[in-house]
Amino acid sequence: MAKDSEYGELVTPDFYAIFHEVVGQPKLRDWLGWDNSEYELTDSNNREQLYFWLTGDADAPKKITSYGDIRDLKLIIENPDALSAMQDDDQSLADALAIVKSEAKATKWLPNAKAALVSLRDMSLETMENLDDDGVQVLTSLKEKSSAVLRAVNAARSTDEDAVSD
Repeated sequence: MAKDSEYGELVTPDFYAIFHEVVGQPKLRDWLGWDNSEYELTDSNNREQLYFWLTGDADAPKKITSYGDIRDLKLIIENPDALSAMQDDDQSLADALAIVKSEAKATKWLPNAKAALVSLRDMSLETMENLDDDGVQVLTSLKEKSSAVLRAVNAARSTDEDAVSD
């Protein structure tokens, strides 16, 4: 970065730990085109993007300020939606990371749904009779959301079957 005509003068000793973390992450090395023999980043687009995230400008603040952010960046570059958010000047690293985390959480729906079913199945008659408004609202929301998901699944399957028969 110190050799870069645009960003070289912005380099500070604080960047050492950040770049040490970058070259220690295989996915980031690949994304940046790390050349181990020349000790340089060869993918100019991604390199410039990283430098910009490190320095920011008058219109966009820095997005990466520590080596810990590099660990988060590794997750972000693997997710196209999160990477797109990271590249948006109006969104932060935290915004991009939230996309990664929400998608990871969404993939865990099945065990959570099974646990909810067990809980509902094991609910006593007394508990059912004494449900408060909050409990009824949660059950109603669960019913509405599961119905919407099932409609979407059935519609997708119907479309897939139509495409196969054509």
